Amino acid sequence: MIETIAPTMPSATRPAPPAGHAGSDHTPPGNHHGAGTPGTPGTPGTPELSGTELRHELGNAITPALGYAEFLLRRLPSNGDERERRALLAIVTGLRRATGLVAPERRVAPPCDLRTLVRAMACQVPPERSADVVVRWHTDRALTGPWDSDHLAQVLANLLNNAAKYSAAGTPIELVVTADGDHAEISVRDQGIGIAPHNLHAVFEGYRTPAARRYAPGSGVGLGLSRRLVEAEGGSLIATSEPGRGSTFTLRLPACEAANHVRAA
Repeated sequence: MIETIAPTMPSATRPAPPAGHAGSDHTPPGNHHGAGTPGTPGTPGTPELSGTELRHELGNAITPALGYAEFLLRRLPSNGDERERRALLAIVTGLRRATGLVAPERRVAPPCDLRTLVRAMACQVPPERSADVVVRWHTDRALTGPWDSDHLAQVLANLLNNAAKYSAAGTPIELVVTADGDHAEISVRDQGIGIAPHNLHAVFEGYRTPAARRYAPGSGVGLGLSRRLVEAEGGSLIATSEPGRGSTFTLRLPACEAANHVRAA
């Protein structure tokens, strides 16, 4: 079964990134050498926040935004604009992920339903690329296990963002879900710049190829973090690629018994 992801927002209405946004070479006025807006971190006389304080303040900022986004999503009529629904779902999903990242204590996670997770994360690409995402289901089996949904959401977000970043608009970004014996697999495929085979190991250690550095800005940390998160679930993350032909990153997860064994170890 194949699902396509409708655009969340016409690209013509997408706001331009603010000055100083990640990937920009411009610094906002008054923010040079530690100076900034009064009352904000970086302003002379303002104490630096500790990690705990920063998580607390981020939580205070995110919680009301999430509440209002969920309120608006609930109020959408069932026959309302599908682009609005998908845009709000993308906002709610992103804010929920952010809430999990800044929470001081991790909750006891309920079983993770990969079908629900994949459908939600398929919206987590830039609006101008949402029409390029195609979800392919190659199994009818239930795909529920004791995996940490926050971990897997973070991994899929990294892989989808990379696929969107390093491939041309209008080319497909495929999310392929299969069940292989006692394992579940999710693959993210693009038709982008690709990676030479001899660099496939290095990209998980922070290396960015010359082609990647020319094509788009980035830090190189996402793939290594993604692999560690998958391994924490007892799974694996591998890549196959060819320069100029695109890349496929495959997330392989163990069945419930195997995953439970890893968590208990």
